[in-house]
Amino acid sequence: MSSYKEIVKSIDFDSTIYSPALSSDRKSFELMLNLRVFLRPLNPPKGQNVYQARDWNDTPWPALRWNNAAWQHFQQEYIRQVYATWDTAFVLIPPANYSEFVYLKERRKVLCRIRIDLWGDDKHVHAVINVVRLATPQHNFFRSSSDTYSSKDLTARHVHDRKEGVSYLQRTPAHEIGHLLGLNHINEYSDACQNSATPESPACYGSNLVQSMNVMGRGNELDFSNAAPWLKRITEHTYTRQSDWRVDWAYADMQVGDTLPGGLRGIVDGFEVDPDRKPAPKPAKPGLIDL
Repeated sequence: MSSYKEIVKSIDFDSTIYSPALSSDRKSFELMLNLRVFLRPLNPPKGQNVYQARDWNDTPWPALRWNNAAWQHFQQEYIRQVYATWDTAFVLIPPANYSEFVYLKERRKVLCRIRIDLWGDDKHVHAVINVVRLATPQHNFFRSSSDTYSSKDLTARHVHDRKEGVSYLQRTPAHEIGHLLGLNHINEYSDACQNSATPESPACYGSNLVQSMNVMGRGNELDFSNAAPWLKRITEHTYTRQSDWRVDWAYADMQVGDTLPGGLRGIVDGFEVDPDRKPAPKPAKPGLIDL
């Protein structure tokens, strides 16, 4: 009988620990964060095919009725993008004096997993998200929010940092899932963000390139701080202290590379250096970080 709780449920998300016998890689314990999400397709009144949908800024945009093919595509791509960023990105390394995560006489790490269950209604879910099908997704600046997405959010947004002379991609579903897991904007606790009129201020999304490229900034990359949802939840399963755990990348190809901004995941999404700014700065490689 293990001394850790296998299942923890909350209003934010549920979580389950699986032994290596049931895990995906058969060598690690897994901490699976489970979000039940109701994606609600927004449609015009009966008998109409076009209507005006309002974004977070209350700006109206022409929108269409969802058809089955478009709706199925949105749901599938939404899940794919979330998993591509978050699933199996990190491992948690147990405290030296914690002996419960032993399998076949060997101490094991804990692989960080995520599962999104798309619900058919708003009963017993962790999040309800309205989704607008835009009539002109390629020519608009619809401002999405944590509870209202648009069909354009499936298309990665190109972010150009003129000061640093680079560009990279942002994928809205991954960013918004971070919020559902309890993560704030990467620079939210800075003086510049705290003193701004709104948490949507540009200062909250990053004060430098590393912060801006983070998934909770303007980009889609990870650093060890993004493992916080798993790190916090593992303490509820194991009755341990968060400070006793360590975080590392799950796989070798996620290590920091020689030409990437310090602390970011090695495979950077759409990262390009402007031709007149090469070579890119070469930062120091961070080591294992205690969170």
